[in-house]
Amino acid sequence: MKTQIEKLSETLIKDIKKTGLSCSAFSRKNGFHTSVISEIVNGKRFSNKTIKRFVEIFGDKYKKFYKYTKCDICGNKFIADNDKIKLCSVECQNKNASNLKSKWRDRKKLQQGVAEKTLAERYGWGVHGLKKPDIGIVDFMDGKQYGDRQREYLLKLQKTQRM
Repeated sequence: MKTQIEKLSETLIKDIKKTGLSCSAFSRKNGFHTSVISEIVNGKRFSNKTIKRFVEIFGDKYKKFYKYTKCDICGNKFIADNDKIKLCSVECQNKNASNLKSKWRDRKKLQQGVAEKTLAERYGWGVHGLKKPDIGIVDFMDGKQYGDRQREYLLKLQKTQRM
């Protein structure tokens, strides 16, 4: 039993022979790249866009070679222009978008508990093994203002410096 690509290849070879042109001349005449026609003739691959062009040029005998795709949302079969997009209509696209939005909303709700932590807490960043000072800041300042404490420090430095 022949595959779809083999049947397409045979049909295309018959049409090329009818014109009496080579594959490259046939492809240039009909606006195809030579590699596209070569791949189909050699039975490698084809796309729906190529089949659509064949239907426009040669008629309905190429319609049977369309690849149908099943819609992810409703399950209907349709002709996809792109292999990545598997949605048949605007309604299915809207349903898919709303499903994705609700999925992301649910994910954000799960992450709210994590968001309350700082990055350092979440990933364990920070200084580890740091030795704390012997006295706290309150004891160090001894009830004085910062400026007073700074003045005392500078006066001690001046006494130890030579003039």
